[in-house]
Amino acid sequence: MSRSLPPATRSNSLDRFVQQLEASLQEGNPGRGDETDSIEADHADERVADEALQLRELQRMLMPLCNLVPGDLVRWKPGLKNRSLPADTQLAVVTEVLPQPVFDTSADGLSAESSIFREPLNVRLGVVTRFGDFAEYHYDSRRFKVVVLHLSEY
Repeated sequence: MSRSLPPATRSNSLDRFVQQLEASLQEGNPGRGDETDSIEADHADERVADEALQLRELQRMLMPLCNLVPGDLVRWKPGLKNRSLPADTQLAVVTEVLPQPVFDTSADGLSAESSIFREPLNVRLGVVTRFGDFAEYHYDSRRFKVVVLHLSEY
């Protein structure tokens, strides 16, 4: 499932990426020898630039650890959803922040091919299932952002 950044963000970031790409091409990658695949800036198509930009942006979004507290409402950061619940725009509530992360020991979590292999699960979130039941699951808090609701009285 491909997700892209908004056009304005992509345009500004694409310019920044191209500048960084040109600088790195001029500097080269000393010490890597034949392990690298350099792309000439003149020949880099927009698809490659968009993909590289998206990867760097998603990595940047994943890096900061969010200071969640029980009661916070959260939802997935765009492009970082790696589980079926909560749904893309569904809210979840923080029920516990674990003092030490736990790791999935299911068959999926033990496979290095799995997207959840060695993922630090450091927060428990409550969600409403499709049947209307409240259920709690463990997640990597870096994948979520806090949602602040501004409720007005009717």
